[in-house]
Amino acid sequence: MAYLSDFINHVAIVQSNEAVMPKVIHLTNSGILLNEISERTLNKKIYHAFRFTEQSFAEEAAVVSYNWLINNNYNEQLSSTDKKTVLVAAGILNRPALELCVFRSSDYGTGARRFVRRLCRECKVYPPREFTGSAFFYDGAAFCSGFVIAAYQAAIGEELCPTRLAIDARTTLPSLFFNYLKTNTFWDYVGKTQLRKKDA
Repeated sequence: MAYLSDFINHVAIVQSNEAVMPKVIHLTNSGILLNEISERTLNKKIYHAFRFTEQSFAEEAAVVSYNWLINNNYNEQLSSTDKKTVLVAAGILNRPALELCVFRSSDYGTGARRFVRRLCRECKVYPPREFTGSAFFYDGAAFCSGFVIAAYQAAIGEELCPTRLAIDARTTLPSLFFNYLKTNTFWDYVGKTQLRKKDA
């Protein structure tokens, strides 16, 4: 499941609903984080929730995003907001790429397809260079929505992305991602929801 904050400015993947509180994995200013959902986790109380209709791919996306965390020099830290243990990897938020998104298309063109091909062939276990800080600033994708889209595209695969998630992870801001999901029949809009126990 993907969560988008109420103001459509942040995106996260629900990683697990087995714990008392489910966990999300997301790319933030601090890097790639895995932490419990709480009213303070993402700094908003209300979220838009989308569920991918093909459960096996959704589960694989959760695995891929977790792989990108644990295979990227992660460590345990204590959250400053709720004093819970948080796993943090060395990913970076690419601000120049984020700002360039305003001037770039999010269409599923040649560059987007090439990126998906690389994700599917090389990045199921180890994160793409965009999330490790070793990419050029204009490569893009190293922001919250790019992270979520890339994880799902790696899970869905090259052949099915044109129908399931035909959008450019490197250039798609959260608001565009939200609008895309609302019109994609492979994604169910669960609705606006308040995060609470076992809400996944």
